[in-house]
Amino acid sequence: MKGDTNEFPSLKKAKCVFEKDLTTKFVTEPDIILYIPTEALILVEAKLTSSNPVATTDKERDVDGEKPKSKFGLIKRYNSGYLKTHDFEPEKFNGTFFSQIYRNLIFASYMADDIGVEWHFCNLISQKQIKKSAASMIERVEEFYKGIIIKELQNRATICSWEKIFKNIIENDDSLNDLNEYMKYKTANLEKAFDI
Repeated sequence: MKGDTNEFPSLKKAKCVFEKDLTTKFVTEPDIILYIPTEALILVEAKLTSSNPVATTDKERDVDGEKPKSKFGLIKRYNSGYLKTHDFEPEKFNGTFFSQIYRNLIFASYMADDIGVEWHFCNLISQKQIKKSAASMIERVEEFYKGIIIKELQNRATICSWEKIFKNIIENDDSLNDLNEYMKYKTANLEKAFDI
């Protein structure tokens, strides 16, 4: 499999396990990887204006050589042959099935197991952008975590907002004034990006 020679080694392995036969260039790429040696691996799926993609129930939408679009196809590809850990029970969940989050969770678990640390995952979103959607994204993502992750590990997955990071870390830290100003004036689609 072609890839960046500087790519995180366990990410490269995960792609070889789950996606080596994909012909599309759009493979699973966590937006942020935080690695704390001997302790934890944290994958972050960061969103600004886009929403979390939802899997279809239509198996006919799955195409050979591409990432599956259906819940069935995702479970088959990303669980089949993956027996290193048993962190997930996706077959039991009948709610909104978030395809990109699911792939990232599987990658987080596999990669953390490969390097011998705990996995964690965060879906980072903008509260301002969520307000535009009819349903509560936060509640649906939390319900998804509870529905597919075994109970003992559910606290390893979270959803957080850029605004919460701003309020809890950036806003009152003088060493982060440039970032503070950037976030206050950042725009998306010609309007303020964050609810701060």
